[in-house]
Amino acid sequence: MTEAEWWMSTDSIDLLEFLQDKGSDRKFHLLGCAFCRSAPEPIADDSLQALEAVELYADGLSTLDELTKKAFLVTWRAFCAGGGSFAMCCLTAGALAFKACREALRERFQKEIPSQSWRFWDWGKQRRRRAFYAALVREVFGPLPFRTIAFSQEWRTDTAVSLARQMYESREFSAMPILADALQDAGCDNEDILNHCRGNEPHVRGCWVVDLVLKKE
Repeated sequence: MTEAEWWMSTDSIDLLEFLQDKGSDRKFHLLGCAFCRSAPEPIADDSLQALEAVELYADGLSTLDELTKKAFLVTWRAFCAGGGSFAMCCLTAGALAFKACREALRERFQKEIPSQSWRFWDWGKQRRRRAFYAALVREVFGPLPFRTIAFSQEWRTDTAVSLARQMYESREFSAMPILADALQDAGCDNEDILNHCRGNEPHVRGCWVVDLVLKKE
C-alpha cells in the first residue's frame, strides 16, 4: 500500500491488515476501544467498564493480571448482553492486541453493515460507516506507517502539553484547533500536524498528534 492509497482508502479492514506489524500494542488496544466506543447504539455500563480497563492496561496503568480481574466479570456480562466487540477487546488483550482490534472491527461490521443489501439506503449507510472506521484508523496512526514525523521538544510548551493531556484524559477533543495554534506559536511548521489538528476528522484517544505531544507510542 502506498501512502496515497492509505489516505484515499475507505476500507478500514484493509488499512488495519496493512498495519499488523507497524504499530504498538498500545495503539491497537486504543484503536479497538475507539471502534467500540464509536458504535451507534448506546453503550452499557458494563461495556464501558470493560473498555476503561483495557485503556488503563494499554497505558501501563495496570498489569495483565489486574486487567483480567477487573474486566472478566463485566466483560462476560457485556458479552451475554450482546456486546461482543467490547468483550473481545478485553478477553484478547495483552499479547494479542492486534487480534483484539481486528476482531472488534469485524464484529462492528457484522452488527452494523450487512454483507449483502440491494437497497440504496443500506448501501449508502455501509459506505459511510466503512469510511468512518477507516478515518479512525488514520486518526490513530496518521502518516507514521510511512515516515517519521520529527517533533521538536520546543513545541512541547506547558500550554500544548496541558491541552493534549486534558483532551486525552477526558476523551473530548474540541480543543484540537487550539492545540494547533499553541504548537504553531511554539514554532511548529509541520503541515501534517497542523492540518490534522484543524481538520474535520474524528479524534479519539490514541490520536497520533496528541501522542506526539505527550511522548506516547
